[in-house]
Amino acid sequence: MTEQRLADNQFPRLMNKRVLCDYLGVSAPIVDNLIKFDGLNAAAFTPSRNGGKTNTLFIKERVLEWELKVGL
Repeated sequence: MTEQRLADNQFPRLMNKRVLCDYLGVSAPIVDNLIKFDGLNAAAFTPSRNGGKTNTLFIKERVLEWELKVGL
C-alpha cells in the first residue's frame, strides 16, 4: 500500500497484527477496517493451541492473494 514497504522476503510467513501493519504500510486502525469491511479476515487464523491466548496470525500468501483481489 505504500512505496516504502520492505521486500516480501523480509517478512515472515506468519505475521501478527503489528507485523502485518508494517507489511502493508498502514496503521492498526486501518488494518482493523480492512479486516472488518474489505475481507482481509480471509488471510487470518487463530491457532488452537497457543496457551489460551487469542493471537490472530495472518498468512503472508493469503495476504498477497487478498491484495491482488482488492487491487492494492
